[in-house]
Amino acid sequence: MDFRKILTIALRDVRITFSDRSLLLIMIAAPLALTTIIGAAFSGFTGGSDVPIQNIQAAVVNEDEGVTLFFQQINFGDIITNIIVPPEGQTPEPDNTLWKLIAAQKMTREEAIAAVNDGKLAAAIIIPKDFSAALNPANDVPAETKITLYRDAGSELSAGIVTSVMRSIVNNVVSGNIAIFAAGQVQPTLKVLNAQAIAQSMAEQGNNPPITVNEITVDNAQTAQTFSPAQYFAPAMAVFFLTFTMAGSARSIIEEQNSWTLQRMVTTPTTFSSVLAGKLLGTYLTGVFQLLVLIVLMAIISPLFGTKIPVWGTNPVAVVLMALITTAAATGLGSILAAVARTAEQADVYGSALLTLMGLLGGAFFDLSNIPGLGIASRLTLNYWATNGFSTLARTNDLVSVLPNLLVLLIYFVVGFGIAVVLFNRRFKS
Repeated sequence: MDFRKILTIALRDVRITFSDRSLLLIMIAAPLALTTIIGAAFSGFTGGSDVPIQNIQAAVVNEDEGVTLFFQQINFGDIITNIIVPPEGQTPEPDNTLWKLIAAQKMTREEAIAAVNDGKLAAAIIIPKDFSAALNPANDVPAETKITLYRDAGSELSAGIVTSVMRSIVNNVVSGNIAIFAAGQVQPTLKVLNAQAIAQSMAEQGNNPPITVNEITVDNAQTAQTFSPAQYFAPAMAVFFLTFTMAGSARSIIEEQNSWTLQRMVTTPTTFSSVLAGKLLGTYLTGVFQLLVLIVLMAIISPLFGTKIPVWGTNPVAVVLMALITTAAATGLGSILAAVARTAEQADVYGSALLTLMGLLGGAFFDLSNIPGLGIASRLTLNYWATNGFSTLARTNDLVSVLPNLLVLLIYFVVGFGIAVVLFNRRFKS
């Protein structure tokens, strides 16, 4: 192989990518905007150093019937319940601010309302049976749904805190639906979604939120931070959009072959292996730039939401290594998606659907790894291992703690890249 030619091809592709303003919007602005929304949603109860109020008694009534998405049963009510209510038989984590603030338990509707009426609970959170159906990401846009908060008038302050927490969680759910809706508009080239589309989506969801919190009142601030929600959602959003960028960049190989640009390049004193290596190197360099820029920008904006601890931790060498290997894994995944697709249009449809599903299962919007039935599926995704790696590194600042994540991501890269090279070689020879 001629490494000079490989580098020339790679830099050419990088230059073309970063001359496209619409593509830059998807790569940088979209994940940054969504992380900002989520950070703002959680900022109401992530800062501070004292606990003036804790152990607020509340109940969660989850009547959600769930929905089937891509042959997987998804229940958004269960997800919200698991955020608020500690798992049965498990002692609440001492560092979990939310569980320390609210002592929630699962109840039936009748039990919860009776307990509020008797003054035993400050509030009851009632999730309706059509909750998941309304938020089904397969819909063009989320439908309206309503969470009811049944509140005790004699515990106005405590009930108000429960309401604020629920509004923050609801805002997070809306943000996740914006991201899924946006991703559904994105072709693998990532050029069709522009600023107007994102702005319109956010405006529509903001002016007419699909989830409302209905408060019914009846008569009758936190520990020192050891973990910030931004340490989870910042890498989750960055990795989610990184996978789309890598798939779109790798897909350009199909386009160049269809336009005979690839064949003309090979007629020069350049082997197909060199051309393919240059294209994939360009894809990788694009991803590295995207991820590192997002890391820097998210670190800058996170203090605006009251986050007093570094969103990426304090080990920059480990963070950079994690970014390099995560991008390699995403390049391998994007390459195999492009290689398997017979046409560019097929790569559009199946690539977008698969990456959205992987993002959903991998925890781009909610951590599903501890939910029965979804935990194994979550751990099969690149998104889980990358997001979990960055999040763990932010808490521990110890490279050794994320070695399993790095190993799995390297396997993703080696397997994906190896299969893609074989398939591309077969396609070119045929």
